[in-house]
Amino acid sequence: MDDHQARAAGALADDLRASVQQVLATMVEGGCDCLGADAAAPEARLHAQVEFQGAHRGVLSVVCDESGAEDLARGLLMLGPDDPLGPEEVADALKECANMVAGVLKTRAFGSDGDARLSVPRLQSAPAPAGAFLWRVRGGTMAVALRRDS
Repeated sequence: MDDHQARAAGALADDLRASVQQVLATMVEGGCDCLGADAAAPEARLHAQVEFQGAHRGVLSVVCDESGAEDLARGLLMLGPDDPLGPEEVADALKECANMVAGVLKTRAFGSDGDARLSVPRLQSAPAPAGAFLWRVRGGTMAVALRRDS
């Protein structure tokens, strides 16, 4: 990787961290700290992905352990710690979190008119990708990674 590519990758990583922080600030009240890259990734409980297509291609992954996914859902749905929460609500919240991070990242990194179309978020079973940034979300953890294809 030459100096230009390294600077671009560093800027994209900064944009990714800032995008996640912005989304978490709206979804979860307090308790969201970036623990860094390549920290111990959460147990692959839920993994949501959003694909970038167009001039900017790749995949954004958001992986949470069970507690992290529930914390995201409770924050998004404005539920208290004792309010009932179903598995579909948790899955939907994780997909929405991935969608929100991808949308913020698209605008921040590629500009509002950048050629990067986003897919509908989907869930899959897979571990967090290598190089993911780990976040503490209240009592749980969340890993976020961006794989660039172009």
